[in-house]
Amino acid sequence: MISATRRLIAKMTEEPDMDWTEFQAYTDLITRHGGIEDARGLLDLLKSSELRAIHSELLWPIMAHGDAKMAEELYLWGMKKGKLREDAPYEVLHALGYMGFEPCTAELVRLIPTPNWYVTQAACLGLIHLPCERYRTELEAMLNRSFGEALFEEFLPVLACKISDRSIVPKLVEWGKRSASVDCNAGLIFGIALFGSEEKETIRQILWDTSWEAHGRSTGTAYWSYMAMQQVGLLFTELIEDVNRSAAGVLQHGSKQELEYRLEVLHVLLTLKLETRDKPVRFMTTNPESIRRIHDALFRSKRPDEDSSVTSLIARLLPEEEGLLRAYEHLQDNMKLSIRHEIETQYWTDKEPNHS
Repeated sequence: MISATRRLIAKMTEEPDMDWTEFQAYTDLITRHGGIEDARGLLDLLKSSELRAIHSELLWPIMAHGDAKMAEELYLWGMKKGKLREDAPYEVLHALGYMGFEPCTAELVRLIPTPNWYVTQAACLGLIHLPCERYRTELEAMLNRSFGEALFEEFLPVLACKISDRSIVPKLVEWGKRSASVDCNAGLIFGIALFGSEEKETIRQILWDTSWEAHGRSTGTAYWSYMAMQQVGLLFTELIEDVNRSAAGVLQHGSKQELEYRLEVLHVLLTLKLETRDKPVRFMTTNPESIRRIHDALFRSKRPDEDSSVTSLIARLLPEEEGLLRAYEHLQDNMKLSIRHEIETQYWTDKEPNHS
């Protein structure tokens, strides 16, 4: 068990109303650097605690490092008569699937059409990880009933990959573009991405399409757009190239709307890159780009005799957008802090003794 896990368990014993930000920092670190002993300790903590919303964060390291025995324990603790026990975090459903606990598959399928949005989301995310061939007809019927609706079980489309091949993607795109509410399209975006890198250009087009509002943070769509971007292998440097092409278009044609929108989308996604280390699907890929590389692509001039940074671009081409300029200046400050952390982490990693 790593020291961070021991400290977290001790802190939660002494200070059960621990600050969420500090708590999340611990669970994030344990998720990335812990192991099965850490999952064991945190599952015991979860089962023995008087549950509050903050305890849902314990599930990230548990599902990242737990084994089949722990998955069964979590199931027996969190589920009662085919339903989530009243005080258990809804994320238990996601965790059971993530950990590959197949005996819960039928229960997760039955929970999809519940009126609780969070339960439905967690059930769908759990089912991504489980064999669903036996329930294909049932899932297909649910999806067919929802096609074309503005509001529906938002994360049901992530299961499209369980019932179809890539031929369904144009139908999902049309649904999102023409009729799905922007309050209800996160599952469509991530569901398309789950068909893999072949849908890279589809996700790229969705990010830049104003009808999707893929960068909406209040709706939660932005988070899943960032996850979709990683799943298909779409790089930030590629998005930055698109922004630069839009800037060239302003100089040629005078239209600023596309450039402004793309800069807004890029800013939100980069903020999520700095803030988020989640991996909501076990088999998903993660963005490999270092903050240093992205920072240089955005803020470092290509030639010493000109300022080609994104802040200079905004000041020249969108002088009225002072808020956007300030947002990118603030982003640069945060990226510099992250770069320092990257270098420090690499330094200590290099200093670790080689036990091989």
